[in-house]
Amino acid sequence: MQLLTIAIPKLEEMQRDGEEGRKKIAEITRYLTVALALIEAVAMTIGFRRGGYLEFSSGYQGVLDIIMVIFTLTAGSAVLMWIGEKITEKGVGNGISIVLTINIISRMPDDIKTLYDQFISGKNVPKAILAAVIILAIIVGMVLFVVYLQGGERRIPVQYAKRVVGRKMYGGQSTHIPIKVNQAGVIPIIFASCIIYFPAQLAAIFNVDWLTTFANWCSTGWLNWLLTVALIVFFAYFYTSMVFNPEETADNIRKQGGFI
Repeated sequence: MQLLTIAIPKLEEMQRDGEEGRKKIAEITRYLTVALALIEAVAMTIGFRRGGYLEFSSGYQGVLDIIMVIFTLTAGSAVLMWIGEKITEKGVGNGISIVLTINIISRMPDDIKTLYDQFISGKNVPKAILAAVIILAIIVGMVLFVVYLQGGERRIPVQYAKRVVGRKMYGGQSTHIPIKVNQAGVIPIIFASCIIYFPAQLAAIFNVDWLTTFANWCSTGWLNWLLTVALIVFFAYFYTSMVFNPEETADNIRKQGGFI
């Protein structure tokens, strides 16, 4: 929706209408979320059925079973969206991001067990301690690096000229434009992973041999690494160019009597 507000003039007008426009965009977002969840639920149900994870009754009852699974998955997505919006309304933060964070944290015990089984289990005490220290150092270092990068910004100095309005003088102060180093946040990773695993979803639906082979190439091995890196870099540049408009920023500064 953020990208569409730039691509579609009508949505861009809504965004500029203030609170009323943002409410309309939020409403459209809800309908689109439910529609996408419904499509995804149908695809997942087909994939689970072909994978042997679901067994349905025959005839009329089987149709009702399929409908129940599809609508349950869709309703679950709608409930998560509602929880995210409530978290945002209460001022805690970006609700959807918090829901995603909880999902990631819930998988940490399994990740820790996997690291333990691969690098620590079965080794003598000195090697096990060394492996644990190295793993802990990498995790802490990665967290610090991500926080440092996320907080990094380029500050462009702006000087506002003095203006006389009536008997009062305004302006004359110095400030800066904070341009974040990581303007796109986690969006490039989300976009990249969606595109990379999209062939796998198509393969699960249509069950075609060549499509399954292509999906395996995209989702495993060195090709997966190359595609992931290339798509993350591409979407980082693409998303930043969409959300940050230098011409609009320059116009706003000029209207307020400022210059760089």
